[in-house]
This record gives sequence, C-alpha cells and structure tokens, in this order.
Amino acid sequence: MKRESWNYRSLEDHGIDNSYESLKGLIEEKGVNWAAAALVWGSIGYHTPDHALIVIRNFLKGEEKDNCERCYAIFNCDLVEMVYYDLSRFIQFDQDRQDKHLEYFNSVVKADSDTQLSLGLMYPTSGLH
Repeated sequence: MKRESWNYRSLEDHGIDNSYESLKGLIEEKGVNWAAAALVWGSIGYHTPDHALIVIRNFLKGEEKDNCERCYAIFNCDLVEMVYYDLSRFIQFDQDRQDKHLEYFNSVVKADSDTQLSLGLMYPTSGLH
C-alpha cells in the first residue's frame, strides 16, 4: 500500500513509490550496504555503519517503527518514512558519488564502534557530504 505522507519525486521517477514493498525491492536490487550507506549519508554521519545496517535489517524484517533518536525526532518513529527520505535523495546522486559513499561505508563498517563514532563526528566535514 502506498503511503501518503512523504512524496519525493526522485524515487517515483525510478518507478519506486514510498510503500514498504517498493522500498524493499529497491534495497534488494541495490544491496543492503548501499541502503545503509544512504542512511549514513542522510544522517550526516549520525548513523554509524553498524547502526545503519541494523536499521536496514530491521526494515527488511518488516519493522515499521524505529526509536533511534533521529527517527524519533524527525520522523515520529516512522522507519518507512526515514528510509524513504534517505533513499529518495541518495538515488539522485550520479553513480560515482554513490560509489564514493559506498566505498567509505564499506571501509568504515570494518572498524570498531569507537572508531565508527569518531568518524561519524567528522563526517559532515569529510568532503563526502
């Protein structure tokens, strides 16, 4: 069922609406790491790669609510809206820019939690955003 609250043209231009099923299909097509990288980008580093993976995996299990601070404060705990918001913007980037964010994500996800948190604090000024 298509949701009515958020409407970002970029995904609809790709044939994807803001329904859970449509977003799940996009994540399955692009990959979990791609979607998690979009969440890291959308949060300007607030989500660490580990946390973004947890959020995306919960989404793929059918969770509709999330209580992380960002989702709570900005999206009223609506996980589908948060995922849609981030993916709808991330997909607008050209492939090189998406790949650059994915490369960052794939390198940082290997780090321990403290390093991920530290790099998240530097993310807004890293030149990636």
